[in-house]
Amino acid sequence: MGLSSLVLSLANTGEPLYVVNRSGNRPSHEQAAFYFDRAIALCRRAGFQTIRLRGDTDFTQSEHLDRWDAEGSAVRLRH
Repeated sequence: MGLSSLVLSLANTGEPLYVVNRSGNRPSHEQAAFYFDRAIALCRRAGFQTIRLRGDTDFTQSEHLDRWDAEGSAVRLRH
């Protein structure tokens, strides 16, 4: 059994925020929104005003994107 890691990091420095090891047969979007929420909160506490999320097209779960947009946050998506 292999692992498929979910890695959330700062783009400018590559500093890891979260590394989650998952079973290798898991879809890329699984648990992604939970850790994106945690990373967004961490970045906001650190003073970031604009946050951009990047990932493959499978992680773009519209219910979460709509929620972040409705909160008026400066969260942007790039895939």
